[in-house]
Amino acid sequence: MTDDGRQTRAAAAPGPRDDLAADGPDEMGRELASGPATVEATLSALARRRDAPSTLIGKARRVQVLGTGASLAVARCAEPLLRASDRDAGRTRPLVVCEASEAVMGPPDREMFRPDDWVVAVSKSGVSPEIVGASRRALAVGAHVVAVTSNDTSLLAKLAHEVVPVPIGEERGAATKSALGALAALLAMWDLVERKVPGSRVLVRDLESAVRDWEAARTIGREMAVARRIWFAGFGAACGAAEAGGLLWHEKVGRPAVHTTPSGFRHGPIEAAGSEDAIVLVEIDPPSPVRNEYMRLLSGECQSVGVEQIWVSHERPPAGRWLALLADEAPGRALEAYVRLQQLARGAAHAAGTYRDGFAVLGSVVRTSAAFE
Repeated sequence: MTDDGRQTRAAAAPGPRDDLAADGPDEMGRELASGPATVEATLSALARRRDAPSTLIGKARRVQVLGTGASLAVARCAEPLLRASDRDAGRTRPLVVCEASEAVMGPPDREMFRPDDWVVAVSKSGVSPEIVGASRRALAVGAHVVAVTSNDTSLLAKLAHEVVPVPIGEERGAATKSALGALAALLAMWDLVERKVPGSRVLVRDLESAVRDWEAARTIGREMAVARRIWFAGFGAACGAAEAGGLLWHEKVGRPAVHTTPSGFRHGPIEAAGSEDAIVLVEIDPPSPVRNEYMRLLSGECQSVGVEQIWVSHERPPAGRWLALLADEAPGRALEAYVRLQQLARGAAHAAGTYRDGFAVLGSVVRTSAAFE
């Protein structure tokens, strides 16, 4: 423990420089290591704006957050925290997070957007056909579109009324620092993290600590690499983080994974679980007695069937392996959890021999700039 009572991680002094060092030569390692700097740059860019998006968003009568892939997963991670912020501020407006393709592939008579909507479109590239098509639909009815993107010269940025930049530099592989930065931007737009850099240093320091604590995640990732099946599960904000973990697992480890809630796992998938399997349990929201008791119940059931437990949480778990989250508040823990899930995917991919830079299918088969409307 530190002098102020904060939890600490084991010292994570960098070991020998090899292909699995925290900032090693593979793309994901370098991008993961620069994630905290991306968060800092994103918050700093928001702090410099006179027309703070939080002020603009605060006036909206209804907010819709759109995304696909990793962008949708981090939006779902942020959603419960954004709702809580609205409630604490006395705002009773609807807040909807949905996949961008719903806006262009749903029933033609469905009222997806209204003129008084504020639509937050999250996209790393800003050219995904789903997000561009949805944004055009929103603009057509007079809605206000805010783009959260790493490409401020993209078609999405040109269409939007407002652009919230996520400065990442180059990123060719799985969404690591871009998704982390987008999550930070969403939280900052609702005033859930400090935008001014001096005030954000505690948050950035916790993220840097998670990056340095690579060896712990690497060890667990090695063990997960030999698992027959992997589940990612969490309640509330952790449910979106679990979805992000499953995506990373497919993209980097190249093996199937299932994201669910703890209750969803108990009522079905546990029937197929056994000693060759593992479950990653993510905890982000503030602890409550009823949820603590529920998670202890699930932990005992996992022990009964022999499923390996990996916890990504602030509190020490009842059983299994533990990657600690240092942040005292849920928004910081959400960002830390995403770093930890990235580390697990990277470690497992290297251990399984399936790691590759970039994408094979997404880079050559999946079209990301085709007209979709």
